[in-house]
Amino acid sequence: MTSIEIFSASNEPKSQSFFTTFSQSGLPLSHSLESIIRDATPSTVAITRQDHHILKLIKPRSWHEYFKMFWGHSRYHKEIQGNYLLRKIGLQVPEIYETGIGSPATQYEYLGFYIMENLQKRGFDTLLSRLESGSLTPEKRNQLFGDMLAGLQRMKHHRIVFTDFHLENVMVNDNDELVWIDTGVTRYHWYSKPLFRKKLKRSIKRLLSYHGGDFFNAQEQQALLTFVEKP
Repeated sequence: MTSIEIFSASNEPKSQSFFTTFSQSGLPLSHSLESIIRDATPSTVAITRQDHHILKLIKPRSWHEYFKMFWGHSRYHKEIQGNYLLRKIGLQVPEIYETGIGSPATQYEYLGFYIMENLQKRGFDTLLSRLESGSLTPEKRNQLFGDMLAGLQRMKHHRIVFTDFHLENVMVNDNDELVWIDTGVTRYHWYSKPLFRKKLKRSIKRLLSYHGGDFFNAQEQQALLTFVEKP
């Protein structure tokens, strides 16, 4: 069992216990949070006090997700399996140190959690921040955009859709290495090609909408649309 101490909105300490499903040796049996990076409807993301790792707690969006935990179709399973899947096809992802699930018989606040490496400690920032910085030459922006598109193309080759993809889900360092995070991906079977193409198109449409009509230039927008339509 793993215990995680969390602070509520009123700053009152509370904790939740989880069944540990994977853990590297040497990690503590309990974790407390040093700071919360983001607390939103789908998840809470924080930095652990002991090791300054990233801890992500997955929230249920509806009561259905408690039942999805039984057969491994929850968002918790999707992100962890997505991490392993993208690593398998040759994309860089953060290392996961520990995973755990809440009791399936109890409606806990969090479905599960996972602890992963803190990429900012290695000099990474989001691709969105890099593109918004205003310090990039057109050539450098084209290179980073092309590298991102190449990663999406590799996923497409393996019939993988990054369901809720946006530029905060890609980290980049000064050596222009890309690392993919929050990996809620779905892999489709060969006989599900129409559904795969529909979901891929929806994912890219959501990406363009998420960042607004003026963020991507005309050339980038055309490249994304061509990427979707090309067999």
